[in-house]
Amino acid sequence: MNPFPFVWSEWRQARATLLAMALLIAIAGAISLGIGAVERAVRESSARAAARFDLIVGAAGSETQLVLTTVYLQPAALRLMPLDVLQRLRSDPGVVLAAPIATGDSYKGFPIVGVDQAFISRQGSSPLAAGRIFGNDQEAVLGASVPMQLGESYTPLHGSAGENAL
Repeated sequence: MNPFPFVWSEWRQARATLLAMALLIAIAGAISLGIGAVERAVRESSARAAARFDLIVGAAGSETQLVLTTVYLQPAALRLMPLDVLQRLRSDPGVVLAAPIATGDSYKGFPIVGVDQAFISRQGSSPLAAGRIFGNDQEAVLGASVPMQLGESYTPLHGSAGENAL
């Protein structure tokens, strides 16, 4: 049986419907490809952000929130670990780098992350683009997107970047 006369008849009678169906199928295919590409990009960027952390140790609380706050800077009120725990981790011979990370303050919508010099420089293997690593607790290292110049002063605000955006 030859299907072409039937297809030709349908084409003449319902041209708009067939074009609409073809358009819907094309849109569905494009959305499917787009979602796949976005999903792959999110997975790769999440893996890149977390690649620097082999193990995250924190005070008692939600493990998921600890990872989200530490790696992805999601605002949350987390308890800090006692200093003696950090010192014990640093003295362990199997630990290459144990760095404290503290969040909770912000400046003009940008989070302030408290870390030590070894963490910023990746133990000296990653130099800064400009300036120097902080020398005392009154200095900071600026991120590339922060609208400040080297040497400027700032007043941090307690709370998340979203709460303190100006």
